[in-house]
Amino acid sequence: MTQGVPDRCVIGGPDGTDCPAPAEVKLADGSGASAWSCADHADEVLINARGVFLADDEPDGLVAFLAARGRTLGGTG
Repeated sequence: MTQGVPDRCVIGGPDGTDCPAPAEVKLADGSGASAWSCADHADEVLINARGVFLADDEPDGLVAFLAARGRTLGGTG
């Protein structure tokens, strides 16, 4: 298990059953909520839950992308 990543999908089935599949994909929404999912449940969530997107814990995410353009999350650097 990578730091912060659970061993298993935390989405689970519609009947409340646990999912035994490995956590592979981090999902998030604009409110800051996030959850780790298997690929199958990630597809289900992305199709059925509004505002959900794929997220990443890697350091080369949005902040690094903006920094390469001389910008910050607050605007213009």
